[in-house]
Amino acid sequence: MKVKHHAMTFEAVQVYGPAAMAVLLSATSNETRGRVISLWSATAAFSLGVSSAVTGMFIDRLGVTTVFVALGSIMAIAGGVWLVARHPHVPER
Repeated sequence: MKVKHHAMTFEAVQVYGPAAMAVLLSATSNETRGRVISLWSATAAFSLGVSSAVTGMFIDRLGVTTVFVALGSIMAIAGGVWLVARHPHVPER
């Protein structure tokens, strides 16, 4: 199961990495771009290793299905909170 978990993590990085890089490139000036990108890369590499280790420990104790359902639920709730905070007014029909 650990190989499958790492493959899924790698796929997520491949999907969201270029989008995050595009945002960073457009949000930084030419003078600071190199430092910002190197800090982002170092942080991403460190957090990928730490999150894989922590998730692996949870998977060993709770099982793959439980962990993925829990993480998916957390992400769905976080996305909903972000949408409500970003767009508090819902137009009436």
